[in-house]
Amino acid sequence: MTISIFNASPARYSARAAACAVLCAALMAAAAAATPARERGAIRTEADIAAPPPLEAARRLKISVQYFEQLTGVFHIDPALRVTFPALGRLSVAGHDVESFERALEARVAAFTERPTRVTVEVAEYEPVLVTGAVATPGSYAWSPGLTPLAAATLAGGAQRAAIDPFRGDLSRDRMMLSVALSRLKTALARRARLEAQRAGADRLTPPEALSRLVGAREAARLIQAEQRFLDNEAQALALRRAADASASRASAAETANLDVLVQSLSAQAERRAAFSGELERLKKRGVVSEARLMEASAQAAQVEERLAGARVAKIQLEARAVDLERERVQLESDRLVRIDLELASLRGEIEQAAAQYETAAAALDEIGAPRRGDGSGALAYAVARRAGQARGLSTAPMVLTQTEAFSALSPGDVLVVCPRFDETWPITPEGGCRRPPLGQTLLGLR
Repeated sequence: MTISIFNASPARYSARAAACAVLCAALMAAAAAATPARERGAIRTEADIAAPPPLEAARRLKISVQYFEQLTGVFHIDPALRVTFPALGRLSVAGHDVESFERALEARVAAFTERPTRVTVEVAEYEPVLVTGAVATPGSYAWSPGLTPLAAATLAGGAQRAAIDPFRGDLSRDRMMLSVALSRLKTALARRARLEAQRAGADRLTPPEALSRLVGAREAARLIQAEQRFLDNEAQALALRRAADASASRASAAETANLDVLVQSLSAQAERRAAFSGELERLKKRGVVSEARLMEASAQAAQVEERLAGARVAKIQLEARAVDLERERVQLESDRLVRIDLELASLRGEIEQAAAQYETAAAALDEIGAPRRGDGSGALAYAVARRAGQARGLSTAPMVLTQTEAFSALSPGDVLVVCPRFDETWPITPEGGCRRPPLGQTLLGLR
């Protein structure tokens, strides 16, 4: 006998959850029956967690367009994976990462305005994760990098007390709280080490002593290695940007030097033309030179003066552009440091909160003499319903239900099914429901 999670309490689920349930029920039963439970699905690696999701997984984008405030704002990605811009029309995000979409949008703006510009794209919101099953508050929850099934289940209020042993529910909750706090704390400490290195301009990371004491040298080295890859990517992008700024400055300086030479040459010509015109004026008064010849010389002198004025204006504009480039370079560097400082300030609060949660849960377990590790994550089973190839929007790609682990990584738009484990039998049905426990049994690992 099964308890269908996708069909229970429809008022508590969004329309999107119901659509996912229908696809899961029809398309996942055959795959689940043909594949052994322990061989279904794959856990994402640390490299996958560090890599940002594609833009197809985003729901809203924050876009800033230099010089054009009317094109700056937060834009929604429609079901066809397109972003609609004022005057520019629709632009698809399919197949783009943030950098390639910035370049594509810069090209579109430049073609429309006939003026080069710089575009910055940030993901304002990803597709949420839907948590269902034996949790206290099923529903949609915001996705963030590194979100795990265990953390998502905790956001959803943890396992339902009615679905587990009522006499041991507090123990399960404390162990889950301890695991979630540990995960948050170690991730925040590693991230803080990377941000402090960025702030100081360092290119190599070493595991902080606090992180090594918390999780051990081996786990600390793994976490720092993931942050080192992120630091290397940031450093490479910063070096490329600085090289581009330096190249633009050199080109501006060279063009300014050429205009200096042109202005000097035209100034000398203008002086000679003026002197020649003055001599012709005297000769005309004596009747040696005709009026037509004098007018011709005056016209030539006026042409030289006009070219000289144009060269001077061009030089002033170029110098102003050089000043703007330098101001932008300084502003970008200042913004980068401010962003790092803000992230560090936010991390300090997060670390304090996670440390307090960890100490509270550890104290509760120590008080009753319960072990801190080994039982919390094994008491629940997790499965993820996800479209093949991370497709979304108007795609007809089938939903695939795969077994996952407590500390694997979730992707934007995933549907997470959480069920309690009572024995060695896999508790999640192919339709996404939870199997009913045998009478009188408690959670595996908590007996």
